[in-house]
Amino acid sequence: MDDDLVYVDRCQSGETEAFGILYDRYLEKIYRFVYYKTFSKETAEDITSNVFHKALEKINSFSGDKGSFSSWLYRIARNSVIDHYRTSKDDLSLEDVFEVGVDERTPETIDAVSALKTVQTYLESLDARQREIITLRVWEDKSQYRSRSQNGLLAGDSRTS
Repeated sequence: MDDDLVYVDRCQSGETEAFGILYDRYLEKIYRFVYYKTFSKETAEDITSNVFHKALEKINSFSGDKGSFSSWLYRIARNSVIDHYRTSKDDLSLEDVFEVGVDERTPETIDAVSALKTVQTYLESLDARQREIITLRVWEDKSQYRSRSQNGLLAGDSRTS
C-alpha cells in the first residue's frame, strides 16, 4: 500500500508503535502465505510470529527504493519458511517446501478435501517457483507482474497460465 512507507518511516524514526499498523495490515496475509507452505496451524503461527519479529528488528535496513514494504515482508516470510524446512527434523528437500499437502488439520468437509486434492494434482505438475507464483496470485490476490517481480522473475521467465 502507498501509505506503508509513511509507517515504515515513522518506525525507522523510533515510533515502533507505527509497526503495529503494518502488523495489523499484513498479519493475516503473511499467515495465509506461510500456512499454504506448511499446512500446519502451529508451524504457520510460529513462523508468522518470527517474520514480524525479524521485520521489526531489521526495519532500519528496509529501503523503499529497493521495493515495496509488502515485497520485503513476503521475502522475509519466504526465507523463514525455507529456513524452517532446512532446520526441521523432517527429511524434506527444499523443492518439497512448495508442495501442497492435506492432513487431518486441513478442511473438515469432504468437498473441501476433494477440491484441495484436485488443486494439489495441478500444483504438483509445476516447479517450485511456479507454485509460489500461483500461491501469491490466487491466495494473496497479487497481480501476475507483482508475483513474478516479488520472486525475482522477469516477465516471460515463467508461464503460469
